[in-house]
Amino acid sequence: MRRGVAIAMAIALGTASAAARADMPARVAVTGQGGCPTAAAVARALERLHPALRAAVGGDGVRVEVVDGGAGYEVRAAGGVRRLADAERRCSERATAAALAATLLIAPPATPPDEAGDSDGPEATRETPDEPTPEATRETTSPSPPGAAATAPKPVAPVPPRATVPPANTTPANTTPAPAPTPAAAATVPVRAQPEVRTQPTGVVTRRAPATGRALSRIDLELVGLVDGAPALDSAASEVTGGAALRLTLGGRYLAGTLGVAGLAPATATSDAIDVGIVRVPFDLGLRLLLPLGRVEPGIDAGLALAVLRFSAPSLVSATQESRLDVGARIAPFLRVWINQRVGIVAGLQMVVSFAPYTLFVNGAGVIATTPRLWLGGGLGLVARL
Repeated sequence: MRRGVAIAMAIALGTASAAARADMPARVAVTGQGGCPTAAAVARALERLHPALRAAVGGDGVRVEVVDGGAGYEVRAAGGVRRLADAERRCSERATAAALAATLLIAPPATPPDEAGDSDGPEATRETPDEPTPEATRETTSPSPPGAAATAPKPVAPVPPRATVPPANTTPANTTPAPAPTPAAAATVPVRAQPEVRTQPTGVVTRRAPATGRALSRIDLELVGLVDGAPALDSAASEVTGGAALRLTLGGRYLAGTLGVAGLAPATATSDAIDVGIVRVPFDLGLRLLLPLGRVEPGIDAGLALAVLRFSAPSLVSATQESRLDVGARIAPFLRVWINQRVGIVAGLQMVVSFAPYTLFVNGAGVIATTPRLWLGGGLGLVARL
């Protein structure tokens, strides 16, 4: 029941929607309270369901109102109310379900005709008027008692009885049952098939079988402001800097892949009284686990981190520049809060552990420091669902 309450209603209305379309008004005015679903999304869903219908937010026409109640929502139209539950707040599916519920409220499907009343079936019989039996004819033509000849009615000629179609599975009295038809004869007798009428009561929800080739259900793009740095551990000097990160998420509702890149401002670390300039450009690739809880969505990233490091010692006369590729593992817990079905706020922390730190060697000064083994950071930004 967690998946597809709105999509499942489309199957229950498969036969009812065609009958309901004929009775739908030409214009519908949609209003809403809350953001999941919005009135505009419900209006678009109504126009997709009824191509001849014109649905607009507000305006003139039959009024349809959608009220967001958090874990559920209501659809009000034509003096009726339908309450639907959706704790996961799938807003696009809510819009489709609201359009279908409004269709049932405005133009409910007609009840199909009773199949038992069909008079063209193979077991139908013709009714014939009552006719005199031979015994009744004999009583009518019997001689009258003496003295009653003047008043006796004239004999009535017997009327041949009409041929009647006997009811099914019955045998007339004093008749010999007809022999059963042979298979060859039965094959030549045309049989009229009765049309099968499938009815489904209003309110019964069926579930569509899941499609085998589903498209991606999640495409998110994050833009986050970062604070990044390294603590002073062993011979590594501390440094702090800031920047921004852009991250793309592709995948399903609970598991997805991530690809991120960040740009950080140059930083200066001091080791043995020597200032070392550090420029760092990190990349990351990994998996994302999510737990959707309505508008709140906690999760965690885990994967591989790569960073291009560039060092320089401008205070030394014989200073040179060196570039290194730092490889490590990244883990980053985060929390997202959705403002609406498309835009939200994301905040998180990250930790990168380098596999093999590098030694910083400067001509004339020897080894002055090593690259940090641990990088820590955090950020706050926006997320958009594409």
